Amino acid sequence: MSSATEPTASLLESQPAALQAELFQPRPDEIPIGPVPFQQAVRGVPLAISVSGFFSFLPVGSQIQVNARAFVDLSDLQRKIGPLIDTIPLPTDTCAHFSADNVVARIWGKEITIGGDVATLTLHGDVDDWICFEVPFSSPFNKRVGNQPFDATLPFRVEVADPHTIAVRLGDPSVNLGGQFGGVTAGILRIAGVDINGLVKEALDRLITQDLLKQTLPADLVQLNPAITRAELLSNSGALAMYVEMRATLDGRALGLLIQALWGGGS
Repeated sequence: MSSATEPTASLLESQPAALQAELFQPRPDEIPIGPVPFQQAVRGVPLAISVSGFFSFLPVGSQIQVNARAFVDLSDLQRKIGPLIDTIPLPTDTCAHFSADNVVARIWGKEITIGGDVATLTLHGDVDDWICFEVPFSSPFNKRVGNQPFDATLPFRVEVADPHTIAVRLGDPSVNLGGQFGGVTAGILRIAGVDINGLVKEALDRLITQDLLKQTLPADLVQLNPAITRAELLSNSGALAMYVEMRATLDGRALGLLIQALWGGGS
């Protein structure tokens, strides 16, 4: 049996999209599994994902090394990032207290893009500052005294934390401010009470879990506790996806059970 050809460390970052797309196809010495669909809800927003797997075998002494490649389709996260962001409660009261710092926030633009192995959440919005005075025997008086538009980006990636754990890593957020309103600074997202970092981390942690791979892999391979050797995000023609490589070593009897499970369509 021939061995699987493994991509080099820089393949996903350096190759054009057409060549990256080839990674989503089975190689001549591989057995394909899936795609296996899953449903997951984050903050009440349903997300549909699927996992496809490819397996090959390499003799190593008296044992067999099983090489597995898995692709997780995360494009539904891209499509529904708007509804997810909209679940964050933003301040809307223009007269929450009698002062000149009543903040009202809006996020009107939300998207996720993927470049190399880094995905980026980009937000567009603005914050208004309202002054509110108490008026005796009348309704409070309030007036907008400033507006601060902003663009914010939050990069994120995945990596192998240990041989059995895929971890989501958030990068440093960046906030670019526009307009002339100086009362709101680069801490705009914190001032507006927006926990974007927490939402992104929550969504990714729920989607990218060990249970996801365990449900996708044949039970016979899962019992071997395969080691994860690679995990990273990548673009599938612009759609967000995750690429994972795993490896396990087994004897002839276990190999027979695994092949039976693979040819039977997995567990």
